[in-house]
Amino acid sequence: MDLCLDRREFYNLQRKRGKAKLTSQEEAQPIVTFLDDRDCHVEVDEAYILDNLRNETDRVIQSIVWFTVEQLRLCRRFVSSFLLETDATFNKECRRLLLYNLVGIDNCGKTFPAIQIF
Repeated sequence: MDLCLDRREFYNLQRKRGKAKLTSQEEAQPIVTFLDDRDCHVEVDEAYILDNLRNETDRVIQSIVWFTVEQLRLCRRFVSSFLLETDATFNKECRRLLLYNLVGIDNCGKTFPAIQIF
């Protein structure tokens, strides 16, 4: 599906001139931009941190979900009648975030990627 992003390309995408350290929000932006450029449907689940007066002080990304139109078509056709499995990888980067991979099984017994969640 041409969604390959190697380590070098990722770090080159997130590099920013004049600023040595990126915030968590700035680190997530290249990932979302990369997926948008590959015609993926991207949903970002965000939560706001409130202070004592219930004012929004900061925004935190809780998850990034993405899938393609083809993945959605396969899910509509097979997942509701058959099976959706999930697997997670962890400890792959410094923040130890989970990468969930949801896969479906079609009527020929072959798996297909359904949705990815970071």
